[in-house]
Formats: sequence, structure tokens, C-alpha cells
Amino acid sequence: MRITRAEQTIEPDCAGVVAAEYLEISEDTPILHVQRVYFAGDRPIELANVRYHPNRYRYAIEFKG
Repeated sequence: MRITRAEQTIEPDCAGVVAAEYLEISEDTPILHVQRVYFAGDRPIELANVRYHPNRYRYAIEFKG
């Protein structure tokens, strides 16, 4: 299957037990929650839910006209 597009949302969240352990932070520490859905045509084929340490994440985007 060929991925033709993806949709992504980035929103604030608080670290739960598992995320806090992996990120080496305290529970309820503010983190970034990223959800990405990959599509092949109109069909969703993969969902990624990722939690990022707020001090170790950088978001960059380029707009072209």
C-alpha cells in the first residue's frame, strides 16, 4: 500500500503512569500528545499515538504557495 496522505493533531496533555515512566518525568507533568493517521487513498491504514516530553520536541513546518 502507498501512503497518500496523513492527518496530524498536536495537543497538550498530562503524563500518565506509562508516559511518565518512559519520558522520565513525574505523573501529571504537561506533555504533548500527537495523533497521526496515515491514509492510502481514503482508507486509514495506520494510527500513531505518541507522547512527547515538552522540552524535547520541536515542531517545524514549511508553507509553499
